[in-house]
Amino acid sequence: MSTVSTTPPCECVVSGTAYSSGVVVYNVTDGLGWCYVAFCNESCEVETHSSPCPTTPEPSRATPSTTPVFDTTTEASLSSTTLSISTSSISPSTALLDCNDVSPPKQNGESWLVGNCSTATCSNGKISTTPIICPSVQAPICTNGHKPVQVYDADGCCFHYECECVCSVWGGSHFLTLDGKSYSFNETCSHYLVKEIISRYNLTISTSRDCGASETTLCPLAISISYQSYVVVLSQSVGTDVHLMAFINQKRVYLGYSNSALRLLGTDMAMGVVIPEINATVVYRGSSFSIDLPHALFGGNTEGLCGTCDNSQVNDCRAPDGQVESCSDSAHQWSVPGEPCIPPFSPNTVNPPQCEAVLCEVLTSSVFSACHALVPPGPFVAACQRDVCSGGNGSCSSLEAYATECAMAGVCMDWRGATGGQCEHECPSGKEYRACGPSVEPTCSDRLQDGGASSLSWEGCFCPPGSTLFNRVHDTCVTSCYCVGPDGGPKQPGESWTSGCSSCRCDQDSMSVQCTPLPCPEVRTLQRAGSPARRHGGCVCGPAAPRLSAKCNLDLCAPPITCPLGFSLRASNGTCCQNYQCVPKGVCVHDQAEFTPGASVQTAGGLCQDCVCSLQTDPLTQLHVIACSPVLCNSSCAEGFEYDASGADCCGECVQKSCVITLEDQSTHTVEVNHTYVPPHDQCAQFRCERINGQLVTKETRTSCPPFDPADCEPGTESTDAAGCCRSCRLRSDCRVSSQQSSVEVDGCASAPLNLTSCEGGCRSSSRYSAAANAMTYQCECCREDATSRRQVELTCADGSKVQHTYIHVESCRCSRQDCAGGTTRAQRRRRR
Repeated sequence: MSTVSTTPPCECVVSGTAYSSGVVVYNVTDGLGWCYVAFCNESCEVETHSSPCPTTPEPSRATPSTTPVFDTTTEASLSSTTLSISTSSISPSTALLDCNDVSPPKQNGESWLVGNCSTATCSNGKISTTPIICPSVQAPICTNGHKPVQVYDADGCCFHYECECVCSVWGGSHFLTLDGKSYSFNETCSHYLVKEIISRYNLTISTSRDCGASETTLCPLAISISYQSYVVVLSQSVGTDVHLMAFINQKRVYLGYSNSALRLLGTDMAMGVVIPEINATVVYRGSSFSIDLPHALFGGNTEGLCGTCDNSQVNDCRAPDGQVESCSDSAHQWSVPGEPCIPPFSPNTVNPPQCEAVLCEVLTSSVFSACHALVPPGPFVAACQRDVCSGGNGSCSSLEAYATECAMAGVCMDWRGATGGQCEHECPSGKEYRACGPSVEPTCSDRLQDGGASSLSWEGCFCPPGSTLFNRVHDTCVTSCYCVGPDGGPKQPGESWTSGCSSCRCDQDSMSVQCTPLPCPEVRTLQRAGSPARRHGGCVCGPAAPRLSAKCNLDLCAPPITCPLGFSLRASNGTCCQNYQCVPKGVCVHDQAEFTPGASVQTAGGLCQDCVCSLQTDPLTQLHVIACSPVLCNSSCAEGFEYDASGADCCGECVQKSCVITLEDQSTHTVEVNHTYVPPHDQCAQFRCERINGQLVTKETRTSCPPFDPADCEPGTESTDAAGCCRSCRLRSDCRVSSQQSSVEVDGCASAPLNLTSCEGGCRSSSRYSAAANAMTYQCECCREDATSRRQVELTCADGSKVQHTYIHVESCRCSRQDCAGGTTRAQRRRRR
């Protein structure tokens, strides 16, 4: 009998898993276009192959008919790498596919954002798309009365609500903070309106009154906006022709101006500075101005007369040292250092009860009704009444300020006609008033792209239909925009003028300027360097005869040179012409701006450097040197805020960590998020701090107690509930003996009238829920007799006979407990659907 020996089949063991010969161990991709396949060969060894991934996915199993040649070191490295991948993501029997048809390729299980607010996911070589589900949001209640705005996330799909911060100042003394707190303050100094507690955007807004050296009470209101390296000043001229003016770094600019950081919009009645990068807008009207800041960038990080932008009026009147005071005490502390103060003008006041402010009723009338839901008119009405009743001349400023806020909120209305002529505005000749005009009036040479601000409407004086504003320097309306004179002003068709040595006219047909040279008389002169030819009518005529002129011709002299920034032109007399040279001014130059020694130079050394113009001079450039030092960050924060230095900026920021409440006694307390504070002297009040849509909100809950009078209590039964809020007691019983004159009648026999006694009065009863019985329990007490006696009375019958009768006489009464029948509860009927 022959014996046949058999060899047991071998297996590849990888990470504790056995694979038969010819089975794929894994088939994966690195996500960069290369595919890796490993299988167990006939010798029970793991072979690894790598190749560019095909466009069409290959089957998960591969027959090892051909074995490519690999470098030994490379194969070992790939094998160890891919084996570790297979243990975590590939099952022994199935290899999951990646998505290689997209650019860049995606791995199995990877998700990414696509258009239309959707998310794509790679699942075993197939791509599925699902829409992004946004969380439900709740609009907060804004303390300034404005409606919350929708702020979208970075992907533009989901949004949350925020309360915009709007500060208004008008009439020289009326203030409405960023969170809607109203107060009055009148002092002719320069004051900070908005300062950043921790500098993040280099924004500072201040105001001043330029009273000049005269003793007049007319002091134009000006506002200064410092942002990055720009200082914008909005003011108005004083005189017969009052108009608004704008200066940027001390240079006069006009409406329509724009640079990389800001734009100047508006009309002759209102100017607006828009800073797109931080979504900030400042509107100036001469007698009032408005500041609009986004809460997302400035929340909890502003201070000054406009308060703190945090949707809470509690800390709006905060002093520079961080203490919360009354507005009248804290306001004067925000004066700009080094600026003089002038005593305010105080008009004679009229007794308010005798004053009827009819003009102020326009604010609450139907004229402004479309704006009432967006901007609360209350503070403007109160300020208007104070102005009218004090005899001041700024009665219309409250209406103008409210109309400005409405326009910024997107509502424009023609309100001046409803004031009975008191607030009418007269336009200069050739222009007409419009209550709702463009934010920048188009001109003949206008190249300003409004950038979205054209959706706002502004009141002002505009060119009538059929005409166009020539430009913003020459405030003239023209019917054509073709001819421009040598002074930059407009020329009418057919108009002629002299320019230099030419006679020019505006051609009616071509609407263009056509010039011809002026004729010169027949004069012979000798042309020589330094000795000019003869002049005629301001023109230099050509040579004809050798005739020497004894006077210098200044027209042949070299024009003045243009000096670079930081240098000034100096002229000196020469033999015939003047000599020019550029001399240093003794200033620093940075970003196309000049700085005097000692002045701060923003962003010269970066965000983490404080730079000033020093007294040191660079011998090469002859300009002063800018010296920089590291920024010393202020880590002190207001109550309820904590300093957070984890941001990308040089300095951190104050982040609100808890709510701050102010009680009636003006004491302040901090409440942590999701915690409740109960004042020790007022156990019926609870203050809870909650985070709603990223903002900390304080919710006040007050318990209402039933009436309580200790005189109604039985002595020693008074008690207080567990919260220490409401008091209760066992009420006194008023069960008592009552008597009444009456006769006793029995079987037709009656007695003479006598005092019959009884028990009358109320006793306690209750109905309470019992958790143990899961039902209502009842307790009843009845007013009934406590002690009685029997008495005899004689009754007289109808036939004249007399009988004796015994009746019960009540001596005393008391409350006695009785059984109470439980009430029944009717089941609620099920509502049909």
